[in-house]
Amino acid sequence: MNSAVIIIIVSLCLFVFATFLASFFIFHNRRMNQNKDEIQRLELEKAKKSLVDSIQIQESERARIGADIHDDLGPTMSAIKLKINNLNSEKQVSERDISQLKMMIDETIKSIRSLSHSLYPNTLEKYGLKSAIEELANRINSENLTVTVSIHPFLDNLKFHTQINIYRILQEFCNNSIKYSNCSTIDISIIQSGENVSICAYDNGSGFDTTTDKNHGIGIRNMKMRASAINYDFTLESKINEGTKITLDSIL
Repeated sequence: MNSAVIIIIVSLCLFVFATFLASFFIFHNRRMNQNKDEIQRLELEKAKKSLVDSIQIQESERARIGADIHDDLGPTMSAIKLKINNLNSEKQVSERDISQLKMMIDETIKSIRSLSHSLYPNTLEKYGLKSAIEELANRINSENLTVTVSIHPFLDNLKFHTQINIYRILQEFCNNSIKYSNCSTIDISIIQSGENVSICAYDNGSGFDTTTDKNHGIGIRNMKMRASAINYDFTLESKINEGTKITLDSIL
């Protein structure tokens, strides 16, 4: 084989190799751009979902606050107004009437204070999550309901965004337990090991069937969305006459 043929063959091989190499880089760059576009699309979808979830949480909380004002403050204020009108029409005001009016005003102040705590827990900002949850437990403790709290002492190292969402989830759980479960005890425990946080809340109430959609109301959806917003796994367990339990675990 003469040198001219060898040169032609080598040149062809180099051309084929160069073509392959160029094609590979073009394909690779195109794939990289596609992957980049896909990542951006997924990030945009995630951001949209997060925004929608946030709006849903805000709207449901506004609805709950509106219902609290309508159900608690509205009737009490109307009764106070009626009582004052009656007092104005009477020539002589009895001690009993004044005592009733004072009691109604005290109830109104309690309702406003409770609503204020619900809107924004100042204790959380001033003293941290542990104190805020303990205050929540003390506020709902009564003769018919015992709330126990066991919390890791270093929990306040968590980001404030994470703390307030954990607080809201536990607040929602307690509200649901009081309203619907007819429970006598609520147990709350939070354990932190390094960066891992495990949260459990349980009530010994009537429980419900988790397989039916009608039992997955706004409160449960809010808890799930808040858990997702802080990158926590949310699990709900409940059986009729066996109570209800939620668990939250941080995802590293």
